[in-house]
Amino acid sequence: MKVYAYCGSNAICIVDSNVAICKCLKGYIPNPKFPRPQNMSCWSNGCERKVALGCNNTNGFLRYTGIKLPDTSSSWYSETMNLQECQKFCLKNCSCSAYSSLDIRNGGSGCLIWFHNLTDIIQFSQGGQDLYLKVPSSELTANGHGNIKQKKVGIAVGVIIFGLITCVSIMIIHPGTRKIIYREKQMQEDIDLPAFNFSVLAKATEKFSSSNKLGEGGFGEVYKGTLTDGKELAIKRLPKKSGQRLEEFKTEVALIAKLQHRNLVKLLGFCIQGVEKILVYEYMPNKSLDYFISDEIKRKLLDWPKRVVGKGVWEKQVVPPPLQFSILVFY
Repeated sequence: MKVYAYCGSNAICIVDSNVAICKCLKGYIPNPKFPRPQNMSCWSNGCERKVALGCNNTNGFLRYTGIKLPDTSSSWYSETMNLQECQKFCLKNCSCSAYSSLDIRNGGSGCLIWFHNLTDIIQFSQGGQDLYLKVPSSELTANGHGNIKQKKVGIAVGVIIFGLITCVSIMIIHPGTRKIIYREKQMQEDIDLPAFNFSVLAKATEKFSSSNKLGEGGFGEVYKGTLTDGKELAIKRLPKKSGQRLEEFKTEVALIAKLQHRNLVKLLGFCIQGVEKILVYEYMPNKSLDYFISDEIKRKLLDWPKRVVGKGVWEKQVVPPPLQFSILVFY
């Protein structure tokens, strides 16, 4: 049986399978002047706004569908206004709380506006009309609600703009640049080693800081790097003007990768990005060979192994534990 204003003012009575549940309209809370009922499915004291409506253009509207419109005792109507004009009128009127079409036949016509409190609102699972509730713009953002059509348009425009930017970027890239990018990608796939991102190596070495430099030679500078998981690396950065082509670098990396020996520092990966060509080795903590050779006491600890020669290859020196370190050997 229908009961007038079953949920009070500014609340909506949701009817489903002959069960009625009361719920405050968006932007409203249960009337704080009265204790909240134990049975939250029903109360008659209504709801009040959480945030008062400002008398300016900082308000918007939420659409409720399938509604039995509120009591019209505090309403006003116009038969000549369309729905868009109705919205503008309600937005400018400080006392307006909601609006709807006066006549829903033939697509809708006219304007029906409510002032102040909204009473006796019912929502059905089928049928009913659309009601546009006036709320502060902050409430639209906070509740993730708004004009669904506007959202869809915004998403569509965003996708189109992104697509255009991508297409234009592809078109304006010089054919030679595209060829280099393709070759870099192909090379990364051909070499059976991990390919590091340049930004990761730059971060690991604090942007190749001089404080992290381990040494340098004619074939590049070597830095100590520490990844975010704490793993330490030795990172050899080849000179940008070395004149070495991608294919030559590929051959070098492939050769070093195959030189796996207990006395050789292991090659862990590489990086090819633009002009950057980098080799990533395991890190040996006990400095270079000259650190021991130049000291009469320390060099007596060395047990000289056979030297393995290779351009840019690190050689582990076998010494009594834990003194194991590395040296670069060139031909």
